[in-house]
Amino acid sequence: MISGPGVSGKPSERATTCLVIGILSIVCCKNLAGGVAAIIISRAELDAIARGEADPAGKNYAQIGFALGIIGLIVGVVALYRQFNAVGMLFPTVYRRHF
Repeated sequence: MISGPGVSGKPSERATTCLVIGILSIVCCKNLAGGVAAIIISRAELDAIARGEADPAGKNYAQIGFALGIIGLIVGVVALYRQFNAVGMLFPTVYRRHF
């Protein structure tokens, strides 16, 4: 077991935050920023865990948050594509002329 300052055996707030943001990026399908934020925060937390600056208990939360961030980003891109495609079907002449 690692001991030292900041090691409590509980996941850090940053690990929990990236997990929550990852979940929200999937639930709110068009939230591309949430997916990107989850990926960035998760990566930073995993790097801090690898350097020994953060509690290893948060590693699973950070990994799951990272994966959910990627999934949320993909779902968001697909939803955005479908939204633009729907606009093109509603207004075909405008869509063909400007895009």
